[in-house]
Amino acid sequence: MKLLYWALLFILLLFGSIAGIGSSLPNFALGDAFAFLFLISLIGLVVTGLFYLVRAIQFGRQEVYGQPSVTQRGEAVRSNSEKVIADYFSRSGIRYVYEQPAMTRWGFRRISRPDFYLPDYGVYVEFWGLVNLPDSSARSRYEKSMRWKIAQYRRNGICFASLYPSELGILDAAFRAKLELATGRTEIRRPDYLRPFLGEGGPRCYAQAEYSA
Repeated sequence: MKLLYWALLFILLLFGSIAGIGSSLPNFALGDAFAFLFLISLIGLVVTGLFYLVRAIQFGRQEVYGQPSVTQRGEAVRSNSEKVIADYFSRSGIRYVYEQPAMTRWGFRRISRPDFYLPDYGVYVEFWGLVNLPDSSARSRYEKSMRWKIAQYRRNGICFASLYPSELGILDAAFRAKLELATGRTEIRRPDYLRPFLGEGGPRCYAQAEYSA
């Protein structure tokens, strides 16, 4: 919006300076004033444009999330961070389904498409990759959407675990803690002999707790 204001001021003063300089009035003070303000608006327009350009470049460099990537098993995911998580699941022998829809309690409506679903545990995994957005307005909208999804998951009894960018460096420990909290189980890999007793849907979800980044 600041760039737009400067652009409008630039256009107005441009016409004003032309009119003032081109006038036949004996007093050129008005024309000089318009010319000076025109120069100021031009400088403001250039400086504001450079500010937004630098900000866009910095944002592009800092924000890793959102760059499409391919996992070890050849699956396209939406970000490099999701690739890190998916590859961790593969290395750990954890079966996952990418972006399987989460439905309401009776399956009448889709809530969202969480990043991962772990069929052996009956747990969805959400990676909240944009909680550290530098733009406060975009971050606020993302957090609002995040809170809505979490509320829907809890309301519909959906078992989920949250992961954040700050936890990627300690992914194994973070995921083990989240899995234990969500399911009440401490082991990562599901023993085959338990399948007849627990079924394919996984164990009961004991808690859906929210962590801060």
